[in-house]
Amino acid sequence: MFERNETASTVTGDGYGLAYRAGAQLMDMEMVHFEPYVHAEPDLPMMDRHESSAGCRGVLRNKLGEDFLPNYIQPVGPPQAPFHFTRHFGISNVDIRWVVSKAMALEVLEGRGDNGAVFYDLTQVPEDVWQTGMVSKYLRYVLCRGYDVTKTSIRVFPAAITTLGGIRINEDCQSSLDGLYAAGEVTGGVHGAMRLGGNALADCLVFGARAGGSAAKHALSVRMPEVDGRLVERPARTIRDILSRPETADGDPEQIKKQVKSAIWKHVGVLRDKDGLQEAISIFDRIQNERLPKVFARSLSKLRPALECANMVATAQMIARSAIHRRESRGGQYRLDFPTKDDGKWLCNILVAKGPDEMELSTRPAVMTRFRPQDLPAEGPIAQALEGVERLNAGRLKRLGGRS
Repeated sequence: MFERNETASTVTGDGYGLAYRAGAQLMDMEMVHFEPYVHAEPDLPMMDRHESSAGCRGVLRNKLGEDFLPNYIQPVGPPQAPFHFTRHFGISNVDIRWVVSKAMALEVLEGRGDNGAVFYDLTQVPEDVWQTGMVSKYLRYVLCRGYDVTKTSIRVFPAAITTLGGIRINEDCQSSLDGLYAAGEVTGGVHGAMRLGGNALADCLVFGARAGGSAAKHALSVRMPEVDGRLVERPARTIRDILSRPETADGDPEQIKKQVKSAIWKHVGVLRDKDGLQEAISIFDRIQNERLPKVFARSLSKLRPALECANMVATAQMIARSAIHRRESRGGQYRLDFPTKDDGKWLCNILVAKGPDEMELSTRPAVMTRFRPQDLPAEGPIAQALEGVERLNAGRLKRLGGRS
């Protein structure tokens, strides 16, 4: 859905759109997870650069050559040579991706970027490290495709990788809609406002098994419903309409998808503010009202992109409207106009549901069964890293007179 992304081209928000139209409740849709170390060179694929021993030794620099991350993440000790992200900051880079992404975006916003990106400097990585393990070799020789990263820095910038919000489920993976079960990225509430590295895999395994078992038990407890011919005819009529519509510029599904991707990346990306979010919502409203009724497909083989448009627009609206509703910064949501976290007002989930006439948003207090934010063990690496981030952020705002 985002112009810059690191996902398959078929991941276009269909699960969210289908659940929304069916009447299920969704939550935390504003919490989009961004991967920082993604190629921003025009002739390279949008793939991330850090998941190797060599990648952990790369340094992010702005166009002035400055190593800027220490301005956003508190190092745990003096600079060490050779550099290693985990040793330097006391936390793995995959566990603090939202802070790294914000830092990169702010450097570009404030004029210290280069062609909308920053530089990833791998020139100091020892040669023997590149040869330790297949992942490092793959990074250097396959993903970088001709770039000699041992001699020249490479441009990188964040890209969307996953949505942390989604269908609201309980511990048995049941949604608010009777008989609908969900697991994986399509669900919300599993990771909160940020996700630790690798937890998406555990999410799929644990909740995939729970959803399958719960759905099977439910199926055994109910009678097979009668098929209502009207429910079959409704989508069939929609498909016939799409196939019979004239080809127009406004109805071209690929152009509609490009417009959605551009708008959500520009206005609902790593950095957000009220004006940009309102502009995005207006664009999505116009697409919904003016372009979707004209969407066409030349043949059955072209039908999928046409159907994806409606799901993309619905999902984009849920993300943008939830983001403008949450007037604070937390995890995957960073608001330039509300740059700090506000537990007093916003330690809550934003719920989204389809109303009689329009999308309805509401809030509920965050359910915490073990820890509250202030109760997290202070000696843990994540707690220490977050404390350093908050301290540096407070100092930054003070220097800017309270403005981000």
